[in-house]
Amino acid sequence: YVVCQDQQKECCTIMSETVAENDDKMNSNNNDNHSKIAPSASFQARPDWTLLSQGAEARVWKIPSYLPRKPAIAKERFPKTYRHTILDQRLTKSRCKAEAKALVRARKGGVACPAVWGMKNNFVLYLEFLDGPTVRQELEKLSMEVEKDSNHGVVEEKRNTIAIKMGVLIGKLHNTKTVHGDLTTSNMILLSNEIYMIDFGLSSVSQNPEELAVDLYVLERAIQSTHPELEDTTFFSTLLNSYKETGKKSDAVLQRLSAVRLRGRKRECFG
Repeated sequence: YVVCQDQQKECCTIMSETVAENDDKMNSNNNDNHSKIAPSASFQARPDWTLLSQGAEARVWKIPSYLPRKPAIAKERFPKTYRHTILDQRLTKSRCKAEAKALVRARKGGVACPAVWGMKNNFVLYLEFLDGPTVRQELEKLSMEVEKDSNHGVVEEKRNTIAIKMGVLIGKLHNTKTVHGDLTTSNMILLSNEIYMIDFGLSSVSQNPEELAVDLYVLERAIQSTHPELEDTTFFSTLLNSYKETGKKSDAVLQRLSAVRLRGRKRECFG
C-alpha cells in the first residue's frame, strides 16, 4: 500500500511536469522522443543470452560474458504501451536510476546484493550475476527432506540458520533507510552460505517505522502463502529476533508491525 502511494505521487508529479510543457516543443521533438522512448527498438538481446524471467515491469537476461569472463544480468525495463510515451519514458528512467541508487546504497551499508556494473539508455541495468538457488528453492528442498522422514532436527537447524541470516540482512537494509517493497523468499539468493537480496525495482527511501513494518509484513504474508509448512514453526519469530538485534529502529518497527498485522486481519474479515 505504501509503495503504491509513492508510485501514485511519482506519476502525478511527472504528469504535471509533462502537461506543463509547451505543446509546440513537444511536437517539434516528437521524432527524437519516440526514438528515445522505444527501448525494444534500441535493445536487442543476443542469441547467447538467456531469458531468466519476465515480470510486469522488466525482463531479466543472463549474459554469459559481460566483464572479462564474468557473467552478468541485464534487467531490461520494456515500454508500456498503455501509458503516454513521454510519461512512460520518464517513469522508466526514474525507476531505473532509483533501483541502481538503492543497490549502491545497500552495498555501502553492508547489505549483500548484486553489484551495479552499468546502465544503458536509462532502461537497462547491468548487474552482477549470482549463481545460486533462491531461498524459496532451498526451503522447499528442506521441506521435501522432512517428507522423506529425514532427521527433523537437522532440517530445523538449517531453517533457523536461514531465518537468522534473513533477519540480519533485512535489518542491515533498513539501517540504510531503504524499504525493499517486495520482500519474498524468491528475491533472496543463497550463495556460499550467505544470503543476497535482489530485485530492488520497488524500493524506496524511508526511515518511517510504519513503512519498514509494512516491508516485514509483506515478507510474513509471502512466507505464509509460499511456505505454509513453516506456519507452526519458529521460523518467522527467529527471523524477527535476528532483525531486532540488527535493526537500529527495530523496537519501533516491530511495535508498528503489530498494528499493521491487525489492519491486515481486519481487511481479511471485512474486505
